[in-house]
Amino acid sequence: MTRRRRLRIAALSAATTGSLAVALVGCFKKDAGSCRTDAAALTDLVAHLDHAPAQLKLGSTPLVERDELPALTRLDVPVVVVHGSVRVRDREVATTEVGHELDLEDKAGTPAGNGRAYLLAVAADEPWSHVVDVIDSAKKVGFDHVQLVFARTTTRRPPAPPRTSVDDELDLLGLPGSPGSPGSSGSSGSSGSSGSSGSSGSSGSSGSSGSHDSPGAPMSAASATAMMANLAIRTAARCPDLVVALGDAFHALEPTDEITSHLTGALLSCNCDVDIPQLRSLLYRLYTRAPPVATLALVIDDAAQPVELPGTVSWRDAAPTFTTAATLSPRSAR
Repeated sequence: MTRRRRLRIAALSAATTGSLAVALVGCFKKDAGSCRTDAAALTDLVAHLDHAPAQLKLGSTPLVERDELPALTRLDVPVVVVHGSVRVRDREVATTEVGHELDLEDKAGTPAGNGRAYLLAVAADEPWSHVVDVIDSAKKVGFDHVQLVFARTTTRRPPAPPRTSVDDELDLLGLPGSPGSPGSSGSSGSSGSSGSSGSSGSSGSSGSSGSHDSPGAPMSAASATAMMANLAIRTAARCPDLVVALGDAFHALEPTDEITSHLTGALLSCNCDVDIPQLRSLLYRLYTRAPPVATLALVIDDAAQPVELPGTVSWRDAAPTFTTAATLSPRSAR
């Protein structure tokens, strides 16, 4: 086992902050053919879960719904969020400074694609004039490709698998995703996401060790993360490579990409010596956490067809103006 993998296991184990007792009873090993079938099915399940990229942090921003637009599945440009204040990469900035902050992000190595691009998420009640000011600020430093972000109420998420004891433990952490769980109903008006699949700010309590929160107090993000790490280790305990794969996904910028790249190989390395139904529950719940969003790409050009609306019009009413990818010149009639 490589040093990196040993460190991953150590780090994941340390995150539990408590004793980790794993009863290695029974044997789940399968023949190579059966294991490969199960591994492929699990990898396919995770790959087809419809969710926002883990790096996209929109908090409680109420987005306009646009189910007809394609889902956003990858994030490789800076993010601007307009919800009262303006945030670039989750840092509050003045509207006039948006272009400057985007310029700093791009120089730090953010891929710009065909032109300098960024993602723009706007709260439904924001006035059109504020949206135009943000776009103008970005345009001044060459950011003329904008990907508008919208909420999606429909998903391509596969049906939840049958419940297992893993679901019971995740319910206590307030993790949504399974019928019958306290947090199973989704929210289409906002999109929150963590930097990895293993972090959470949910409230709850669990019978697992590792929590030092006061009785009755909301569970801290650190405690919830530690308890999910504990559960992941216990679920994968008989398969060391799977423990490593889950640990790497916990720390990855895009956890879903990380786990789908290594899940099949990890399971084959131990002949699927895990409880497959419990692992299926774990994967489904961990990787369906961020509500999906849609995106529409625009090119901003002062010489292009103008889109001029009264400055007081809300983004909710202005957004339907943008129906397809196009080159436009947004303007505010003040």
